[in-house]
Amino acid sequence: AGVGPDVAVAVCIPRSVELLVAVHAVIAAGGQYVPIDTGAPVDRARYMVETSGASVVLVHAGLAVPASVVGLGDAVEVIAVDASVPVEAGVSAVTDAERRGRLLPQHAAYTIFTSGSTGRPKGVTLPHEAVVNRLRWGLDELPIGPDDMVVLKTPYTFDCSVAELFAPLMQGS
Repeated sequence: AGVGPDVAVAVCIPRSVELLVAVHAVIAAGGQYVPIDTGAPVDRARYMVETSGASVVLVHAGLAVPASVVGLGDAVEVIAVDASVPVEAGVSAVTDAERRGRLLPQHAAYTIFTSGSTGRPKGVTLPHEAVVNRLRWGLDELPIGPDDMVVLKTPYTFDCSVAELFAPLMQGS
């Protein structure tokens, strides 16, 4: 779908396995994910897509496309994420040779928009190096391991969700 380093991909999926697959697929391709609440008004979703430059929106294959995405019309390519088919064991990590370009630490990992309670929402973009630094710090302070389970309790449209989305998989939890 043309996703590579610094390419924004909107993710509009409720909390599910598909959400985790979508976010991690965007990161593996080198892109930056832009979470959009499934209940977001069309105007807000449009603003977020236009501001971030996203041309692709990922949705849940088993559910109706959210109204906020339908309202975007032909401005984006909508791709349904289906996690119901098992992945073969032993799949290796994506390499730079398989990406559209080399993934660098300063490339964007995500853009999360503020609530907009004081006006227009503002997009905050963090690079991979900042995200990894924060995740490593958090794991040093609150270590988890393969025998631990972590709950994705924070809405993925909020920056505090980043640790819940990535730290468990970094540790095999």
